[in-house]
Amino acid sequence: MVDETVLQYQNQKLVQQLDIQKQKLHDLEDKIKELKQGQTSYDDFLITINQLWNQVTY
Repeated sequence: MVDETVLQYQNQKLVQQLDIQKQKLHDLEDKIKELKQGQTSYDDFLITINQLWNQVTY
């Protein structure tokens, strides 16, 4: 039979691991948001360059 103290300790460790995983997930979500914003800026830049190129060539 498993001692109640052991179960409490294991539960505490699992809660700590879950908190770490939640923080990592949050950090990754922030990084994804940052990368998407950067991609949008890059896409806008390429659209502008393409429009200017089309004005020069036509």
